[in-house]
Amino acid sequence: MAPRNRQQGARRIPAWLIVLALVVGTVLLLRTRTAWDTVCAQARRQLPSLLGLDVGIGECEVDPLGQRLVLRGVSVSEPGKSDSPLFAADQAEVQLGLPNLFSGQLAIDLVRVSRPRLALDLTRPRAPRSEPGVCPLVPLRRLSLARLSLTRAEVRLLLPGGRQVELSELDVNLRERWGEEEFEMEARQGLVRLGPGKEFALGRLAVSGALDVEEQLLEVDRGEVALDEATVNISGRVERLCEPNLALDAQVFLPLRTLSRSGLLPKPAQGHLWTRLTINGPPAAPTVSAELSGSGLAYGKFSPGTFTARLIYSGETVTLEELRLPIGAGDARVTGSLALRSGLPVSLALEVHDASFGRILEKAGVPGSWVDFPVTTAKARLSGTLLSRFQLSGDLELSHGRFVLASRAFDAPADRGRTFLTYERGSARTRVSLLSDRVTFSDVQISSGRSRIGGGATLFFDTQRGLLVDVRGDVDLSDFGHIAQLAWAGRGSVSTTVEGPYTKVRIGADLSLRDFEFWNFDLGVVQGKVTYQDKVLGLPMFSGQKGRTQYFGNAALTFGRSLHLRTEVEVPRGRTEDLIDFIAPMHPNVSLLQGPLVGEASGRVEIDSPLDQFEGLVALDFRNTTYYGRRMGDGSTRLRFDRGGAMVLERTALEGPLGLTWVEGSFFLSGPDKGRLDYRFGGERLSLVELVGAESARRLGVEGTLAMEGSVSGDTDVPVTTARVWGPRVTFAERDLGNMDLEARLEGRELQVVGRPSRDTSGVLSLRLKEPYPFEALVTLELPEIRPLLPASAFTQGVSGSIKAVVQAQGALRDTDALQLNARVERLALSREVVSVENEGPIVLDYANERLTVPSFTLRGQDTTLSASGWATPEQMEFFLQGAVDLRLLESLAPMFTRTAGSVELSAVASGRPDRPSLAGTALISDARLSLRDQPMSARSVSGRVEFTEQRILLESLEGTLNEGRVQAQGDVRLRDFQPTDVSLDVQLSKVSMRLHEDLPFITTGQLSLTGTPEALTLGGVLDILDLRYRRGLELEDILKRLSRRIVLPSPTTERPREYLTLDVRLNLNDVYVDNNLARARLKGSLRLTGTNVRPGVLGTVETDADSQAFFRNNQFTITRGQIEFQDRYGIDPVFDLRAQSQVREYQVKLHAFGRPAAPQVMLTSEPALPEGDVLSLLTLGFMSTDRETATSAGVGLAAEAFFNMSGLDRQVKRFLPSNPVLKDLSLQISTSYNDVTQQAEPTARLESKFLTEQLKIGLSQPVSGRGTRARAEYRFDNRLSAQLQWDNEHSENALSTLGNLGLELKLGWESE
Repeated sequence: MAPRNRQQGARRIPAWLIVLALVVGTVLLLRTRTAWDTVCAQARRQLPSLLGLDVGIGECEVDPLGQRLVLRGVSVSEPGKSDSPLFAADQAEVQLGLPNLFSGQLAIDLVRVSRPRLALDLTRPRAPRSEPGVCPLVPLRRLSLARLSLTRAEVRLLLPGGRQVELSELDVNLRERWGEEEFEMEARQGLVRLGPGKEFALGRLAVSGALDVEEQLLEVDRGEVALDEATVNISGRVERLCEPNLALDAQVFLPLRTLSRSGLLPKPAQGHLWTRLTINGPPAAPTVSAELSGSGLAYGKFSPGTFTARLIYSGETVTLEELRLPIGAGDARVTGSLALRSGLPVSLALEVHDASFGRILEKAGVPGSWVDFPVTTAKARLSGTLLSRFQLSGDLELSHGRFVLASRAFDAPADRGRTFLTYERGSARTRVSLLSDRVTFSDVQISSGRSRIGGGATLFFDTQRGLLVDVRGDVDLSDFGHIAQLAWAGRGSVSTTVEGPYTKVRIGADLSLRDFEFWNFDLGVVQGKVTYQDKVLGLPMFSGQKGRTQYFGNAALTFGRSLHLRTEVEVPRGRTEDLIDFIAPMHPNVSLLQGPLVGEASGRVEIDSPLDQFEGLVALDFRNTTYYGRRMGDGSTRLRFDRGGAMVLERTALEGPLGLTWVEGSFFLSGPDKGRLDYRFGGERLSLVELVGAESARRLGVEGTLAMEGSVSGDTDVPVTTARVWGPRVTFAERDLGNMDLEARLEGRELQVVGRPSRDTSGVLSLRLKEPYPFEALVTLELPEIRPLLPASAFTQGVSGSIKAVVQAQGALRDTDALQLNARVERLALSREVVSVENEGPIVLDYANERLTVPSFTLRGQDTTLSASGWATPEQMEFFLQGAVDLRLLESLAPMFTRTAGSVELSAVASGRPDRPSLAGTALISDARLSLRDQPMSARSVSGRVEFTEQRILLESLEGTLNEGRVQAQGDVRLRDFQPTDVSLDVQLSKVSMRLHEDLPFITTGQLSLTGTPEALTLGGVLDILDLRYRRGLELEDILKRLSRRIVLPSPTTERPREYLTLDVRLNLNDVYVDNNLARARLKGSLRLTGTNVRPGVLGTVETDADSQAFFRNNQFTITRGQIEFQDRYGIDPVFDLRAQSQVREYQVKLHAFGRPAAPQVMLTSEPALPEGDVLSLLTLGFMSTDRETATSAGVGLAAEAFFNMSGLDRQVKRFLPSNPVLKDLSLQISTSYNDVTQQAEPTARLESKFLTEQLKIGLSQPVSGRGTRARAEYRFDNRLSAQLQWDNEHSENALSTLGNLGLELKLGWESE
């Protein structure tokens, strides 16, 4: 049983094994060569019928497991044309993927083709489709291709017109990613053939992007094509591929010569175009925006050069948004539109800024313009056609720079033609027409400077037709620069025609000009006609006047190989300065005579020669000639221009107050000695006073007589001038400096001066006369007096001094940065009256790199020592000053001060910018003493401290003794630019003795303040007037005369003094007394000093106290009321009121005086009543008309009194009166008075004096009869208490008559308010 079962198990095979065996067998069968050949044979038989083309397959390979098919030697060709296949490949590999059961797409994992070759002939027309085709993307939706690789592909396309495109070494890669087919394509070789002999190499072709079949979207990330020198870069996207909508950006770099070679441009072209394109919309009607940039462009006769532009193409119109075309330093901007139809009609708006007109025409295809000017601004609107006839016209407005009209192209060398007319700038309005053969300007209106010209011009491109210009108007010729290359200037009217071929221009002009200059000849006022024809510019007849000099003549200038000048000018009588100005431009050497050379002259000028063989004569006579104000005198000169090439100046001598000066010599203009100079000059008996100038010589104290000799040799390239100036005796500051001897040599541009300006001074100077004028100098200086060199100021007035120094310098005159200077002052002495200082050690100054350094130095004198140091640059500075100054210097600076003494210690620092320095310092005043000259005011023991800056002067404290009283002051002065702007000063006085008059001493205490600005100051304060005693005897008649005088106001023509001070000072009269022959009274009250410094005034009231007395003719009046009232703020014209009474004999006399001092009124009454005449006689003579018996004695007394006073005997007697500490202020007076004892008027002698002290006063009066003698003595204890002792011999009836009569009186007074 067991074996049977085993046999049954061996015969049964599983079904899956059978299936597996079949599959494996099939796979192994398909992988055999036989199977592959069978598959290839089937493909060869089936594919031609499917494709309609011949198909060739060399070898097949099938991998069923890998779903891979490999074909080798594949080719596809048109039937019967197997020798020229449409497509061929060395190997093609296809690998299928797993099928997508949901989408039904055919999945292909890989398609790899090696060296595919594609050849298409697109020259044959294709039959139109009868119905729209199916979008090629529809079949592709059923295919899913994961990867495509084409390597070393070749493409050959045949295009209509014999054009052909060939690509080789083309690689294509495609990879599916996220439902999109990403592709890259690159070709490294290729050829584009656009016709016979027009082949262009393809340098590079690269495209990358992505294709979304479902969305019908193509995105191009990068597309680049390089064809010869041209390149194209494309990026963007195409939406709805079945109905495309473009959104592409492209950049094109295109050399124009590539277009010329391709035949797209019929004429040669140069330059490069760079274009950026933006393409939007369907391909049939796109909208294209373009940004163009061109460089070095030229096409045919057009040469736009460089430009940038923005264009928009839509439909049949190209809109030019902006075209910017650089033209030299400027540019042109064009906007407009071009219609793409027959003739290419164009409409343009043009704006030009700072562009050359010649360059504009050149870029517009009109090269070689004979007119050129820089267009500053221009605006035009032009319209016309570009093809087939070029024509543009329109209105033009422009402003321009220098205008040039010449017989040559604007950019040709100057020697190719002649410049006819130029002017600097102007503006124009015209209608311009650009044609193929000319440029026409019609209705031209030109404004240039002060010129106004109208007319027209036509410029032909044909040189034989030339130009035609017709203009007229009022001109300023200086606006037009030149005519036929000859400079001219002047103002007037002109009418000018310029016509003819450019090589044979004819010019005619009528001129009436003033201030006319032609060919650098300054002709003044000229009238005449100017012609130019056959190369001759002529002035057939002209007359003119230069300055005050009239002249007549004619001239002709012939242009040829050389310029030939023929002219005759006659000057019958004129001025030297006018003639020199007239002929100076003839030759540069003549201009040496030009300058402030004035005088009288007459002469003639004759010239008839080529300018390169100049020959002529200038003969002039001079009188009263001065040069720079130096009186050179009279003389004559003849200047010959020889054909041999020499300009010969015959000996020319001028003799006058300056001395004798002469010059002669030759200058060779041509020949073997061309350029050689041979001049000699000199001077004899030259007055140094005349050379320096009389005023300067007087101020500097300069005198001397000099001699000079010199020569000029060499040539114009390197002229050599040598000169020597010497003199036996030179004075400076009225001091003999010895002899002078200076030598100078100028060789080319190198100048060297050596010698001695004086006996003790020497120097060497080397200078190059060329920018920036480098030099070196060494000067040893010793002057015994430097007073004339000091700056004129109040401080330096009266300063004298001497100096000895050595100065070294080098650098350049025009380059201060390179200047280096070193000065060493061995001795510097300065003096002013009694104060003198001298340096202690050398003073050194260094200047280098724009920095001045001053090391510390000291000036020392008696009681004066000053030290200074510092440095300075153009931007910063810092200087220090310290020392002490003798105050005796103040007497010389301010003559109002005298008997000065003391010192001031100074310490100051100046820093900051030199133009606005900062200043800070202090001044300490020690033991100063001074007095005011001719004034009773002196100060001593004055000390104080002052601090100052550039903005402020602060008087911190100032104390001292003023007229034996104490004074203190402090204040603040504000400054701006070192000038006071605000003032604030306070002064305190304590018991200061003052004496406004020798008989009016007083003591004052109080304070004063001065505030405000220098233009408006205010003086205020309060002063107490103490111990004022007026004791001088006065004559009442003289007082009344002075008070009654009228004040004479100044004439209106007299300049009124400037009012700068306002017064507001209160005066308290605390202790004021009058004690003299007229009154004994105490004055009290308060006054206010008001007004200004020009119009002072007084306000207030002054009254007398109750014990006041007045005296007249030995009559004592008791003042019952005395008052003076000041009411005018700007004047002093008081009103007074005085009431007094006196007992005269048996009469009580009352006096009332009132009014103003200029018109006083007096009323006299008496009790018992008397006529006013008797009252006056009683007061003055002592008797009345009824006292006849006393008239004789009174007459004798009055005669004696008149003789005593009129003869001056009273003053002579006073000279012999003793003046000593015992008897003070002794006085003697003779007068006539009534004697009560004798009852007669008798001469009476009165003697008064102070005895031993100021408080004790004695007096004696004695008539000539001896009877009625009175003596008194009064002692004042203080202002309120006094005692008086009196003796007389008037009464002799009593027993004591021999002793006389004694009396004692005690006076007590007080004040109440």
